[in-house]
This record gives sequence, structure tokens and C-alpha cells, in this order.
Amino acid sequence: MPPRAYKRTILITGATDGIGKQIANSLAANHRENFVIVHGRSPTKCSQTVATIMAENKLEMECNVEYIAADFSTVKEVVRMAEELKIRFPRLNTFIACASVLINRRSTSADGLELGFQINHLSHFYLWNAMLPLLEANAPSRIITVGSSLHAMGSIDYDDLMAEKLYDKYLQYSRTKLMNHMTTMAIHRLLYTHGVHFSVTANVIDAEEPAENHHDVTCLSASRSYLCSRGNGVHTIQRLVEAPELAHVSGKYFDSMGKEIRSTTVAVDERAQQRLWETDEKLCASLDVPSPRPSPPTVDLMHLGSLEAARKHLLENNNVADKFVLPAV
Repeated sequence: MPPRAYKRTILITGATDGIGKQIANSLAANHRENFVIVHGRSPTKCSQTVATIMAENKLEMECNVEYIAADFSTVKEVVRMAEELKIRFPRLNTFIACASVLINRRSTSADGLELGFQINHLSHFYLWNAMLPLLEANAPSRIITVGSSLHAMGSIDYDDLMAEKLYDKYLQYSRTKLMNHMTTMAIHRLLYTHGVHFSVTANVIDAEEPAENHHDVTCLSASRSYLCSRGNGVHTIQRLVEAPELAHVSGKYFDSMGKEIRSTTVAVDERAQQRLWETDEKLCASLDVPSPRPSPPTVDLMHLGSLEAARKHLLENNNVADKFVLPAV
């Protein structure tokens, strides 16, 4: 647990390289308000990243950066991570999803799923849902998804979700980014637009600049440092996290320079969001892991169920908005 109460306790997935690391570094510099949780696959690399951030910002006496390690290629690691987050960081109120990979050749995870799909999308889906009650309890809270302009190229082929028939690394990557965009917008639609006080959600385009590694994987969270020098993405995300004038911005999509742009039609299609959500639920259930929502949340709409059922519940219980009001910042 952080040594004292901070205005923001911020989880950043994929934060040991590239834009994720740059975001962590920028937010940690505001040590009076921000406590930053660095996520990465390797405990060693996480520890090195924390040490670098602390040294660069002269934070040795502040202790406002810690890490959590989990391999997104196996769902049991994500389950463990979710439970550890709840215990170690009970004040979590900001979730920035950066982790993503571009798989050069089709590979499967230990769970038997296409590797890019599991790392980029399904692990985030599970973690988002596992963290929603905590984020709600710590409102006002925020989810930010680092997206990609490539999502506009994607479409979801439910007959070949694991790309067994046809695999193209850019096509599959764009699909997973589209899925994350759709899921983020679904969370926005269910919570923010109905007066539930927890959620501020946004998507930000990440400028892709790949860095190869020995796993035949391009880690797009490990983009080269030109991102920071251009200001692409990093400054926009920092403003979305910290700027008071953006406190109630929700369900919006920004380019890397902070300009709001229109989402694609499929990303905001409610029926498409519902189909994806239910597909993800079934996949999580098939992996023999605990539901990310083991206990009922404070409002019924927040269970992993039909989006339309949640909408109906809110319409039938119009006193929900009276109980959950967006607080002033």
C-alpha cells in the first residue's frame, strides 16, 4: 500500500518500455499527487524501470513508484495480478492500458489462444472487469486505453477469432485494438452516461514505432523514444489524467496530439459491443479461472452480463442516478 494517500493511484500496463514507461515517468514526476504502479512481464525489468524513474525524477525520498509483474500471455497470471492489486493498492483509481504486442508469426499462448489476442485484448478485458468495483469505490476514477490508428482497418471475424485460417500480423493487431476500443466504449456507455460516478474513459492513439525482440514479437508498448520527443501520446495522456478541465471527459477518442476525433462506426455500435463482450465472457469462463466479478457490485449493471439487460435495469431503476452522482473536481 502507498505510504500515504495520493490524489491518484495509477496502474499502467506495459510500462517497462516505450510509451508506457514514458507515461509512468511523466506521471511519477508529480510526486505530490500521483502514485504510479508500473506493470511488466518480468520482475527484474519492472524493478529496473522503477529504479530508473525514481533516479531520473529524484524521487528516492518520495517512494511514489512501485511495480507489479504479470505475464499477460496466461490468464492465471492476470487473475493473480488482479488479486494482488486489490490487496496492495486498495486506492487504485486510474487504469491506463498500454500493453500490446505485434506477433510476427502466429503463435498460441499456454491457454491455447492466439497470443496477440490474449495479450492485447482478453487479458485487459479480464483485468478491467476485475478492477471495476475498486475503481467505482475510489471514484472519481478513470480508464484510459492507448489505442492505435490501425484499429480503423480491423473487423472482427467471429468464425476465425484466433486467426487459424488466415494470419496477418497487422490485421490481427488492428482487430485487437478495435476490440479494446469497443470494450472501453461499452464501459463508458454503461457507467458514465447513466450517472454512475466512477468512470471517465478515453482512447488515445499510440504512434506505432516497433522494436523487435527475441520472442519474434514486436512490442508496440516498447516504441522508440521519438514518441516522447515529439510529444505524441504522452502529453495527451498526462492531460487526460491530471487536467481539471478534462475531469468529466468520457467516451471520447483523441489522436496523439490531443485532438478529439471521430470513432469508427463499428467501435460505437452497441450490438457489436455486446456481442464482443459476451464472446469474451465465454472465453474467460472456458479457461477455468474465477469470474473477474465474484461478488455483486453496488449496482447490478456492473456484472459481466448482457449490455442490453444492464440498460433495461437502469431504465427500470431510475433512482440509480440519484444514488450515484458525478462529484465536482
